[in-house]
Amino acid sequence: MLEFRFRNIYPRRHIKALLISLCLHFIAFIIMTFTLYSQRPVKNEDAVQLTFVAATELRPKRPKSQKLPSVKPLDPTERRNVNKEITSMIRDASANKFDEVIAKAPVAVTRSASVERYMEKTDTLPDVMTMAEGLRQDEVTLSKQMSSRNAPEPGDGMSSFRQRVRGSGTGGDSLGMAQMTKTADISFPREQQLEGKTDVKPEIFSPFGEALFNMAQHILKNIQTGYADIVFVLDTSLSMQDNIQKVAEALFSMTNAYDKAGLDYRLGFVEFSVQQYGEQIEVDPLTSDPMLLQRRMKYLRISGDEHALDALWKALTYLQFRPEAEKHLILVTDEPATTGWSEKDAYYQRRDWVFQECERQNVTVHVLGYNEYFQRQLAQRTNGLWQEIPGGQRPPSVVAQGTGLPTLRSSNQELLKSFRDIARYIARTSGGGITKDTDANISSSTADIIIVLDYSLSMAGKIEALRQGLNDFIGAIDLFALDYNIGLIQFAEAKNIAGAIDGAAVTQPSLHDKDSLMNFLSVPMGGDEHLIDAIVEGLPKIRFRDAKRVVFIITDEPSTGKYDVNEALNLCRSLNVQVDVLGPLPSGTTTRMATEGSQLPGYDFQSLAVNQTGGIFRPMPNSLAIADANQ
Repeated sequence: MLEFRFRNIYPRRHIKALLISLCLHFIAFIIMTFTLYSQRPVKNEDAVQLTFVAATELRPKRPKSQKLPSVKPLDPTERRNVNKEITSMIRDASANKFDEVIAKAPVAVTRSASVERYMEKTDTLPDVMTMAEGLRQDEVTLSKQMSSRNAPEPGDGMSSFRQRVRGSGTGGDSLGMAQMTKTADISFPREQQLEGKTDVKPEIFSPFGEALFNMAQHILKNIQTGYADIVFVLDTSLSMQDNIQKVAEALFSMTNAYDKAGLDYRLGFVEFSVQQYGEQIEVDPLTSDPMLLQRRMKYLRISGDEHALDALWKALTYLQFRPEAEKHLILVTDEPATTGWSEKDAYYQRRDWVFQECERQNVTVHVLGYNEYFQRQLAQRTNGLWQEIPGGQRPPSVVAQGTGLPTLRSSNQELLKSFRDIARYIARTSGGGITKDTDANISSSTADIIIVLDYSLSMAGKIEALRQGLNDFIGAIDLFALDYNIGLIQFAEAKNIAGAIDGAAVTQPSLHDKDSLMNFLSVPMGGDEHLIDAIVEGLPKIRFRDAKRVVFIITDEPSTGKYDVNEALNLCRSLNVQVDVLGPLPSGTTTRMATEGSQLPGYDFQSLAVNQTGGIFRPMPNSLAIADANQ
């Protein structure tokens, strides 16, 4: 019994001791915590000062409203008097500050716009700084292209409600400004303004500038309404590459005359050519910006042949002229008008349709083109102006014999093979290959190859085929171990064609690849050619290395020139050059004789040069049997 009681009391004592221990530890924890936090420094609070302000002082006083000047309607009969009065006030107040006002062309004003109000007269004018003052302070001088396209006298009024940018014709990508001397009333175009103001002179001293200016004068003399839509129908075939650039450069010779006479005009063009996949005719929308049209012309894609009758048909069918405007087409081509239709009598049917449609739509056609019956009659029957295209058109003999070549490689296999044959012959005779007749050291084989290229008008239709041939020529030479340099002599006589070659243009033998050679073939072709003169005058300028010397002549006409044939032959022999020719087949020579390497029976320069210098001859397709004197 005693033992049971002792065991029952023992657990209770342990529980009490545990509780007492917990209480003591909790008290000690509180004391330690209080002691720890009581010793930390106390941060001072920020002091805030409040200032009371009266509510009436928060709102500023509203300024007194000013009475706006009253506006009263203007009697339409007094409109012109008010314009003159305002103009006189501005002129008097600003006479001591500036003499001219220069400003960018404003947004076009609609014809129906009118001035219905004006502000009350005031004795003082606001002190404003004009753009002219800013330009003068910076000492900026205006270029010729920024000169005025409209130069009205004080009080005469602007001759057109649109201020266009004036161009000198030497370029079309620079910014222009309209310039007015002193002040002038701005009015709307009137038919009376066109009278007596057509006696202006052309500003482009070039054959194309003069031709376009003559057309502008013809249009101005016959204008009735003061509005004109003028569309160029451009032949964009290969033979027109240089002519289109000249038309674009001389465009302002025409538009400046229109602006000086106050004509409200729009411009456009239709481009036509025959390309790989058929006939290509594109109609561009009309624009009032001559610079935009000039840029479009300069970047036209040139290729293929052309069908002028089909282009005229499409222009008359799809062009959208303004109802109040007089309609004018300007056909620019260097070949007779043709059609792509294959039906019987298609040419005469389309020609008659063009005549009838021009009469029905009252369209005037001006021609800068080929001297043929249709083009002359088209201008005459529509009261237009016919002019022969400057720089020489394709002569009748050239057109009749078809001197052009296809642009597709598959159609030029004979020509391409001739280029490869000449390349292999040059490599073999220069030691660039092992033959049964020579054991030349391949690594030491060097050659300077001078390409003498006919750049006259008759070659214009062959330029794309010649590019393909020269590519194959260089590719064939690269197959041989030949260290070669290529030089170039381009020859033509084109005195009246800006940008074309006149004489012999010599490029030293420093070309080594296709791309560098092709860069020289972008110059416009035109005029006549004299091969003998190019040899005598150009060949001595070449700086040859101590290597094989080759002259590769490419032409489609017999040799002509002011120098004697023997003089050119003696020069070739003295320079120790090998003359290879891709040219017209000499008289009395067959194609088989030329390709087999036989002696040529002719006595012209090309035959004699090949025979005497040990060269090779290959016939040029579609070449002329006699030199054309009409180029």
